[in-house]
Amino acid sequence: NNDVKPLVRSITCWTLSRYARWVVSQPTNEPEQFFQPVLHALLTRVLDNNKKVQEAACSAFATFEEEAQSDLVPYLRPILECLVQAFGKYQAKNLFILYDAVVTLADAVQRKLNDADLINLLMPPLIAKWQSIKDDDRALFPLLACLTSVAQAVGPGFLPYTEGVFARCVNLIQTYYTHRAACQQNPQLEAP
Repeated sequence: NNDVKPLVRSITCWTLSRYARWVVSQPTNEPEQFFQPVLHALLTRVLDNNKKVQEAACSAFATFEEEAQSDLVPYLRPILECLVQAFGKYQAKNLFILYDAVVTLADAVQRKLNDADLINLLMPPLIAKWQSIKDDDRALFPLLACLTSVAQAVGPGFLPYTEGVFARCVNLIQTYYTHRAACQQNPQLEAP
């Protein structure tokens, strides 16, 4: 929906998500009738300039992913291209919803995501976020959950990123326990 009012675009996304199961249940020999138009509409709204529309579209897309599962495989490239663009647009709250959409996609298509071209498309923005977030930022946890799902889905394709992610995780654990021990020694320190 290209309505000028963001609320109408948001409600349209929500409505499409309510029909996701029905859309996916239609004959697969005619995806251009329902599946492709709904997918295209949701991806278009994922890149909307309005934050509320982005939120509604990303949530609706995650619902669509859950229903579509492996039916998404032929569309992985355009889906990932869209989600990667969204990483450049989204801020704070909507990033969490975007991470969830990536998690849902990885869970839906599993090993089909283990393709060098797809990995090279998806991983750079995830790793850029991973490297830019400070260790004490709570936004690190949803990103870590996202990376975990992607790593499980791509399996050996995650190997080039393993060392950096693992080293930081170990450092986070060490920092936590060091700070916790310091708090036990000095109760006036803020607990981790």
